[in-house]
Amino acid sequence: MKREVLPLEEIEKYVSEVFFHKDEIRWAARIVKGILEADSPRVSDIGRAMGVHSPEANCRGVYRFLQKTDPREALRLMYREDAERQPGT
Repeated sequence: MKREVLPLEEIEKYVSEVFFHKDEIRWAARIVKGILEADSPRVSDIGRAMGVHSPEANCRGVYRFLQKTDPREALRLMYREDAERQPGT
């Protein structure tokens, strides 16, 4: 069952901190929203939750995004070396 997590505009605000091109921001925000709403890391589930286009078109879009964008680099931008560590992590 699809559940509403955050408006796309709110997700775009956060995503724009790690992606800089307008198309990347738009796709990254849609993918993040799809992941949160699907509550699943599976591309097929994300594609169904993304709405707008058909699930198959959304899946192709996710794969294209991953081919041209390295999400690991975006995650490195969010990593703070000086952040306080929690016990057990």
